[in-house]
Amino acid sequence: INFSGEGFLYSPAQDGTCTAFGSITTHSGGIFNPRSVEVGADSLGGPFAIVIEPTRDLAMQTAQTFEKLSFGLSDPKVKTALLVGGMSPKDTLEKLNQNDVDILVATPPICASYIKQGKVQTGTCRLLLLDEADELVRRNDFLGDVMSIYSRLPKASMDVFHRLQVCFFSATLHSKQVKDLSSMLCHRPLWVDLRGRNDSRLPSTVHHAIITVDPNQYDNFLAQRGSVEVLKVQTDAVHRGGELERTTDWSELSPEDILSERIKLMKPHVLLDLLDRFEMDTCLVFCRTNLDCDNLEKVLRSTATNSGAVKDKYSCKVLAGQRTMQERKASLKSFKDGEVRILIATDLAARGLDISELPFVVNMMLPDDAVEAYVHRVGRVGRAERIGLAISIVSTEAEKVWFCQNDNKPPCEDTRLFDKGGNCKWLDDIK
Repeated sequence: INFSGEGFLYSPAQDGTCTAFGSITTHSGGIFNPRSVEVGADSLGGPFAIVIEPTRDLAMQTAQTFEKLSFGLSDPKVKTALLVGGMSPKDTLEKLNQNDVDILVATPPICASYIKQGKVQTGTCRLLLLDEADELVRRNDFLGDVMSIYSRLPKASMDVFHRLQVCFFSATLHSKQVKDLSSMLCHRPLWVDLRGRNDSRLPSTVHHAIITVDPNQYDNFLAQRGSVEVLKVQTDAVHRGGELERTTDWSELSPEDILSERIKLMKPHVLLDLLDRFEMDTCLVFCRTNLDCDNLEKVLRSTATNSGAVKDKYSCKVLAGQRTMQERKASLKSFKDGEVRILIATDLAARGLDISELPFVVNMMLPDDAVEAYVHRVGRVGRAERIGLAISIVSTEAEKVWFCQNDNKPPCEDTRLFDKGGNCKWLDDIK
């Protein structure tokens, strides 16, 4: 970029449709501030930038980050507002009505709804940022909301700073869905890849380990633990007709079901061994479902010796979708502040959440999406040039898990396979 005159990251479209990254123009020896450009009299006002996040948790974290960064700026300050479900929009809507918002951070359905109602004006919007873009386009309902938002933003202008720019952000941007959307929203987008050595999807600071669980060695596994008390593990009831409190009747199970149930009983033992052997002061543990998080929380709390206090090595909190917003905020804060050592989470915590100096991630099961979801999960460690270890507990046999349809939540009474109309499927980590 030539700071002595006019420089471009690349040349935007003549019609001003939109770009992945825009231009930088110098003025009077310094970088020109686009907020100083006078907006036309026909403008309806509104925020200068709209940032779309796939979850409320990410939206809240992003808004907080913008607010922290604005403290380091001289006047005029950059003013941020948050618009998500589960909390009153009154203050944000009042600020928007007074044109007192520079950056609006929101989730897709809420933002689209308020724009459609005319409660969020878009006349001055020049930046649309799609964070975790691959997640946004993966869900058809979110994609429709994104397109609805985009359709109501001004796009064409002769002035470079009145053109709409669209930016996509994610650790995994190269899916066909993202490329298709970028071709619709962007003109000659500029792709910027920040990768580790050898074109890796993850930085070299992330180390990986696999711990195998063989249910065929179940008896030997327990025997090797010697005097260690056998944990009281409540499994997910896939093999008990969805009845959580019922005792497993092994005589009713097929050989495959027996192996699957053994896997579920063995994994918490393995996790405790890992916590002990690595002397983990802090660890993020990923489970597949909300129910799995609940069950693991019970195991750890039953093992804890000091009522969950931080000095107890098994103290934990849960960050999962079925917990309330207040519970999730409190759990994340407790973990970040070092009040508990273990954060048990679903993939809700896999994207974007910044946990400083996190050394360990443990996958109780590999994610359904073995590539993109894994990248986002283990990307919580190895940040800022610090070494991180990602450990995956992998079973040598297939495990039957919940895979609910029709908006059902586990546990369900119908434990038939998904393709037969039920709510379960078999996962094979090795394959």
